[in-house]
Amino acid sequence: MRITNCIIFNFISFFLFIHLSLTGSYGKEPEITDVLMTHSAKDLVISFKMKSNFNKKLIETILSGIPVNFNFSVKLIKQKSLWFDSVLSSFTLSHLVKKDPLKEEYYIYLNEKDSNPITTASFEKAKIIICSLEKVPVIPLSFLKGGERLTIKIKASAESKRPLFLIHFLPFFNLWKNFETDWYTETFQFKSN
Repeated sequence: MRITNCIIFNFISFFLFIHLSLTGSYGKEPEITDVLMTHSAKDLVISFKMKSNFNKKLIETILSGIPVNFNFSVKLIKQKSLWFDSVLSSFTLSHLVKKDPLKEEYYIYLNEKDSNPITTASFEKAKIIICSLEKVPVIPLSFLKGGERLTIKIKASAESKRPLFLIHFLPFFNLWKNFETDWYTETFQFKSN
């Protein structure tokens, strides 16, 4: 019985070690921070940052020139006391980073800006641009009433180019998905002017 327990423990430990080493899960997990809800003349807007120690695999992927897409999902939910909550707004923003190995420059495409890519030679500056979202419109103010209880939910993920057909369904080949944060959730009461 003791030998069987030892074998099972070693087997589980081995696969846990392999999984952690392949996914680069050592270190602090990324999280959503510095969330600020304000409003412009016509929209409720949000600003936030993703605080992240990029893992070794993600850094190597970016430095090798493979495009990495950072997705930020945002949901605004209206709290109802007697009925189901309703989703007022739900959208995903993407920040794509791509390194040109010949020019040693990083190109960052921000889909919320719909403009030319931002170019920088500094990896640290590229990380700051990728992880920051400023004054993104969430919903027009005309859709909101004063005193409503609202919940904002934010989630971030990063993924590199997907591998060959169907291979990403195998457990140890699901490495294209670099990370995914937990949902950041905050409930607040909307006050109209």
